[in-house]
Amino acid sequence: TEPVFLASSLGEIKRKKASKNLKVRRCSERKRQEKLKNRNFIASATESDRKLQETGNSWLERKKATSAMLARWHGRWASKP
Repeated sequence: TEPVFLASSLGEIKRKKASKNLKVRRCSERKRQEKLKNRNFIASATESDRKLQETGNSWLERKKATSAMLARWHGRWASKP
């Protein structure tokens, strides 16, 4: 038997017990496991990893895009009375 404190709800306990008896895992169970793996992988990125991705080149591209957007809107703002 599974310890109750690991499961978050009664429905989850029942689902896990029913899934144990199946020869082929349920599709929803597989999807749930894949989502957990993906979530753990994404969450494992640390702040230093994110800083490494932020290069001077990407910063410059973002700055250019922002200034271009402001330049497009400036004409509209300036023309209003």
